[in-house]
Amino acid sequence: MEQLLPYLQEELATLRRDCRELSVRYPRLAGMLGITDDACGDPHVERLIQACALLSARVSKKLDDDYPRFTQALLQTTYPHYLRPFPSCSVIQIDYQMASSEQPRTVPRGTDLKSRPVQGVRCHFRTSTDVVLSPLGVTGARYIPVASAPEGHRIDHAFESAFEFSLTSVTPLKELEMKRLTLFINGEASLCAALRDALFLRTAPAFVRSDGTGPWYRLPVFPIHPAGFQDSDALLPWPARSHPAYRLLTEYFAFPDKFNFIEIDLAAVLAKMPQLGNGFTLHLPLRGLTRDAATSRTLANVGAGNLLSHCAPVINLHSRAAAPIDLHRRAPEYPLLIDLARPAEYELYSIDTARLISGTGTSQRTTELRPFYGRSHGQGTSATGEGGYWITHRDDAAAEGDPGHEIRIALVDHEMRTSLPEAQTLSVDITCSNRDVPSTLAYGRADGDLQANGILDSAPIRFLRKPTLSRRFPANQRAHWRLISHLALNQRALSDLGLVELRKMLTLYDLPCSPITQRQIEGIVALSSRTVHEWVRSGEHTALMAGIDICVTVDESAYVASGLHVFIQLLDRFLALYGQINVFTRLRFLSATTGQEILLCPPRSGMTVLS
Repeated sequence: MEQLLPYLQEELATLRRDCRELSVRYPRLAGMLGITDDACGDPHVERLIQACALLSARVSKKLDDDYPRFTQALLQTTYPHYLRPFPSCSVIQIDYQMASSEQPRTVPRGTDLKSRPVQGVRCHFRTSTDVVLSPLGVTGARYIPVASAPEGHRIDHAFESAFEFSLTSVTPLKELEMKRLTLFINGEASLCAALRDALFLRTAPAFVRSDGTGPWYRLPVFPIHPAGFQDSDALLPWPARSHPAYRLLTEYFAFPDKFNFIEIDLAAVLAKMPQLGNGFTLHLPLRGLTRDAATSRTLANVGAGNLLSHCAPVINLHSRAAAPIDLHRRAPEYPLLIDLARPAEYELYSIDTARLISGTGTSQRTTELRPFYGRSHGQGTSATGEGGYWITHRDDAAAEGDPGHEIRIALVDHEMRTSLPEAQTLSVDITCSNRDVPSTLAYGRADGDLQANGILDSAPIRFLRKPTLSRRFPANQRAHWRLISHLALNQRALSDLGLVELRKMLTLYDLPCSPITQRQIEGIVALSSRTVHEWVRSGEHTALMAGIDICVTVDESAYVASGLHVFIQLLDRFLALYGQINVFTRLRFLSATTGQEILLCPPRSGMTVLS
């Protein structure tokens, strides 16, 4: 009704003007109706005027509503992720105690975790990565403000400090069948950002020794890598029609904690040590950090509790069947309810399958329907064009006033004409979330916040972050402007992409629109590019390849609370995925304050790193 009110006021104002004109030009006729100037003395005529204004307002609003429907149709075809919510997310830790002779066990990606009942509903979360339960964990970590080279080695004088952490296993390392270890950087946002930037922007050499004693060995390559950027780490089940580069942007702005994971290459570390015990210590000299720097004071608080194993990001999604829809009541469209008893506690993420069911028992028949805006549109139809499709639209007014009733589903033929099948029931399998219910969950309980079946029956599973509120891209009047922006930006070649265009693209995916995220986007102060041709290597193959060198100048102070390295990695992968086929991209980041190079990224072609 709030959306209808402006239309009603506009129609009433128009009718008042007409009444005023009528009283001037035709005073006798106006007098018969009781109209004087813009007022009406006859209450019955006044009610008729108001009723006509209301009906006209509804028609005007309906005409305007056709534009969002048209926009939704285009978005469903080109950028379907724009119509889907971003559900509640968190990071969990599995408190699983390993026996001394036990080998690592894997909790697979997509494992379903359930909360305790809240508001009569259990919230379901699924893990976005594999969780390897191992006997290896961090037992010590410290920042060394004044560091010297490990005994028997020399390092550059620019490395003024160091970071050191020890890992210990209840199983001898030589018996441990693990190639990598994933750790979560836990702590305040500024501490996580400082530690992540120190590990990836200020280190070069790395040293290791067994059990914290004995000689140091220099590792040939840096053994720690950022995690969370691969397709196998995706939080969202991303539609095939949407570019994976947009998924990275969406996840980064909506849930940046997902990128607080690091991965240690255990195979490379253990291969360098001739004798293996039950643990090892990594020594990482840091460049350009004096003891009186603000970053040094932040890193001084780092301990073993800031590097946690057995962790994974989780997202509030699960698959289930929606409430069956009775087709005996013929209608052009039907409400799609997930749960009849508590519809407000669920929100649709995607429709996986839709089937018509007719008959009962052994004579039951099912017919699968296809999405009208899917890639298979028109395939498999008969010569007469008969074929079943479904189409949905979201009513934002219903979402605000009556949550759970906002999705409407219609059955149509290949020409979008309403279809009235002879079937009795419409069965819909969906993926859904629990809307904002997860954000009300208590977390940090000693006996765990979530439950799972199988090997995790006796292991407490705790939230390390309060589950976030669900988010959604703006719809209706603002949606078509975003669509136009998207279509316009996608027509620009990467070599023509300027600072304004890049900022616009990032802003399109800034779901929180918070001061922190806006400051990050504005932290890009200059952008330039040039076309190059260079010999590059991928695996055993070398070829002359066209490429684009991109120079990005950033204000480092804009990333103190969020971390600069993860933003660099995001832009590096986004621009590589955004680029043309058979053209590599290479990013160089400069400091706006000093003009010095912060990081030169390796050349990329899509997700493939070249050399």
